[in-house]
Amino acid sequence: MENYINIINDNIEKYCRDKKIKLTDLSTELGFSSSYYYAIRRNGGTFPLKDLQRVAEKLGIDFIDLVSKENAIMSKEIVMIPLISQKLSAGYGEPGIDSEISIISIPKYILKNNNPNNIYAAKVKGDSMIGANLYEGDVVCFRKDYIEGDGIYVIYYMNDYYVKRLQFNPFENKVNIISENPKYKNFEIDASNENLIIKGKVIGWIHAE
Repeated sequence: MENYINIINDNIEKYCRDKKIKLTDLSTELGFSSSYYYAIRRNGGTFPLKDLQRVAEKLGIDFIDLVSKENAIMSKEIVMIPLISQKLSAGYGEPGIDSEISIISIPKYILKNNNPNNIYAAKVKGDSMIGANLYEGDVVCFRKDYIEGDGIYVIYYMNDYYVKRLQFNPFENKVNIISENPKYKNFEIDASNENLIIKGKVIGWIHAE
């Protein structure tokens, strides 16, 4: 994957030079200390992802210019979204540790009508969802904190991350957690079970090959 952190930082510095904006002033206008940018730049970081749209606005450019390798508008058919380091188990579970976030480019059509600011991506691990055409290494895109009807969701259950099909039974306040592979058992739990956190609904995915 491209090192988009370096690309973003290079573009921030280029546009600051072009527009005669001091990086220290940009930092303070965004609510950070004057030395904030230089400190995170030295450690291989950039401004927080949630603030990059504000960075683009302060620089008077489109967000896509900020992440473009050519410092120009990239294809309008491509969007950039956060990629979490966590792999989503389509099997027996992935340890639930805090995720680092990088950036990945995806085809715009996968977003459908969703706001890209609400979409995250993660890679699939395991084979429990092969019946839904989800395979190891595939990248799923999910709408964070969005729950609407039955479908494929990213969930956090019993300290593990999964991608599973969920069926909701509102009359009995139950959730059926379904694998799309007969090797794995389906199970039903109370919707109020504190061990289940629904992270978001999958809106599409990209095959690894």
